[in-house]
Amino acid sequence: MARCVIVSNRGPVVQRREPSGAIAEGPSPGGLATMLIGAAGGLDATWVAAADLDHGARDRQLRLALPGGEVTLRSLPIDRDDYLDYYDRVSNGMLWFLHHHLPFDPTHEGRWPAYRRVNERFAAACADEAAPGGEVLIQDYQLSLVPRLLRGRRPDLAIAHCTSCPWAEPASFGMLPAGIAAALIDGMLGADLVAFMVERWAESFLGCCQNLGFDIDRRDRGVRLASGRTVRVRAVPVGSDADGLLAQLSGPRWEEELRHMGGLAAGRRLLVRVDRAEPSKNIVRGLHAYGRLLERGPTLRGTVVHYVLAHSPRARVPECRAYVEEVERAAREVNARFGGDGWQPVELDTAENRLRALAAMALADVLVVNPLRDGMNLVCKEGSIVSSRDAVLILSREAGAADTMAEGALMVSPGDVGELADSLARALAMPAIERRRRAALLRASAAESPPRRWLGEVRRHLAEAAGS
Repeated sequence: MARCVIVSNRGPVVQRREPSGAIAEGPSPGGLATMLIGAAGGLDATWVAAADLDHGARDRQLRLALPGGEVTLRSLPIDRDDYLDYYDRVSNGMLWFLHHHLPFDPTHEGRWPAYRRVNERFAAACADEAAPGGEVLIQDYQLSLVPRLLRGRRPDLAIAHCTSCPWAEPASFGMLPAGIAAALIDGMLGADLVAFMVERWAESFLGCCQNLGFDIDRRDRGVRLASGRTVRVRAVPVGSDADGLLAQLSGPRWEEELRHMGGLAAGRRLLVRVDRAEPSKNIVRGLHAYGRLLERGPTLRGTVVHYVLAHSPRARVPECRAYVEEVERAAREVNARFGGDGWQPVELDTAENRLRALAAMALADVLVVNPLRDGMNLVCKEGSIVSSRDAVLILSREAGAADTMAEGALMVSPGDVGELADSLARALAMPAIERRRRAALLRASAAESPPRRWLGEVRRHLAEAAGS
């Protein structure tokens, strides 16, 4: 049994089928997994996650080496139909869209029983793995019911629920079926601590609790329950591990990716975006803005390249598949309209390639991050750290990172194509001295509260909440 249990839908490793047919394991992609891998090293913990759905899922425990130490991974096999309903339909098809203020498919409400069953499976595993009086750190919207279910089994535990995506404002949260909305809030309030990336999302959660009739303590940022227990609500922002990130930028594969990106740019100015290909990331508007830039500034044609790395980890979600097609269509339209003479304005890459993403950000002259909403967004922080060209960051006001990086970035409203086009032009024309000044501010902000320190802060707040 472990004194500390980390819980997430996706674990620190994923299985992939090699061209030879063999199954190989590698680090999980995605911001949350990357953050937790950096945070958990050196912590003697058990990590509970769903077993791989496609490669012989089975209940198993194994020791994994992470940067700075090891953890025990407990992989939970989950019925395939239940998992698809819990993850694809309810978590990604409904809750993810809700928290990003996007329309969701109301038919997914019928899959709610599977969401509850999978959360019960996780709660039971946590109850088995946690030592008496231990702490359990539950991650994200897929596992919103686990805190209450776990408290029913193990009231001795200190429980935190950490949300890395945005939290819907009360008016948007009210679009959920009433029973589901109440169950989500009640589930999370089973924790001692509910943590968000920035104050905006914590405030939205408190507003949702208030709308459901809970007693809110605004001064102490808490929710008082009828039982007399108070749940603390805190904002705990996370940054990037600068040392760990820079340590990845060496070796033959790194040099190969740098050469690839350098050849792609071919001496031209490089505009970069690295995103998941999903509606909240707003890639299509970014491509429209780039087209408007080329339309307004014909002298730029042939002198710039826009590299877009847009991998789709939610390919089973129909809306995300459709969005990938929109991105591809928008890229083709820009290339057809403005390309020629050996120059292609947009280079769209849909592969999952971590080192190539870092190489692109290292060589970027401009980095575009304009999500409709984002819990934090670590791309803008990683890009600021690895940049070798003092890249200008264009950043959406709706990203959580905007709360601390606005001074160094060019800020845009994510729905304003004209403003983004103007910002692209401003970034390309920015004098070197101004780029250096802004880049220094961005690097300092990006490296604040790296993952291990973030986890330490979460645990400190949890100790205070559980002991109060």
